[in-house]
Amino acid sequence: MKVAKLDGNPISAADAITYRERTGKKGYIYACPECGTPARIHKDADQDGHFEHKMRVAECSLSHVSR
Repeated sequence: MKVAKLDGNPISAADAITYRERTGKKGYIYACPECGTPARIHKDADQDGHFEHKMRVAECSLSHVSR
């Protein structure tokens, strides 16, 4: 997912990564905008970044399918 919530407000993955890289601060608790469960920011070298659920949520349409 490209957008999550931080303190109840939407935040884009790009903004979350920029803030993390600028400040060096990690450990923010993001939430899925659909189901509200905890999410984390993830960035691969060749991607813009995205949020992932900390634990898969089968009922949430934004949750990754297990590989």
